[in-house]
Amino acid sequence: MKLFNKTTSTIATGAMALALGFTAFGPTQPASASWPLIWHLKSATTGKCLQWNGVGKNVTFANCQKKYSQYWAAEGTKVASLANQLGGWCLSAPTRSEKAPLGTTCDKATVITMNDKRLNHTTYMSAPGKYFKTVSGKPLCGKRTSNTKYMQWKLTP
Repeated sequence: MKLFNKTTSTIATGAMALALGFTAFGPTQPASASWPLIWHLKSATTGKCLQWNGVGKNVTFANCQKKYSQYWAAEGTKVASLANQLGGWCLSAPTRSEKAPLGTTCDKATVITMNDKRLNHTTYMSAPGKYFKTVSGKPLCGKRTSNTKYMQWKLTP
């Protein structure tokens, strides 16, 4: 009577190789594990954080504090404010260029793209046809600036 066939020994060899791999290198983490769940959006030029002020109101800068109105999170392709614990409030680019970003409901918010979502790394934020930037100490959405520092943001804890 044959106890092991070719398939059984192949599976056993694969399991042993996998176990050795985990022992030598440890388990891997998914790419999203390095992305924070919530963060402050801090201007690289002013050091101030974006603050939610309500639906239909401009999003402004304020000194960074541990307030729900200053915490943000990714919600699909949008950036949601934690000011509403039930969700549904998002950052949005204005319809006209060179205006302040707006607070709106997430179903009406623009898609926002960031190139780096790691904590304390420089990132750029854009919406279709617009860049989020700091001009004269205020947050705006509009054309690219010649000095890219004005368009830089950091996600901070």
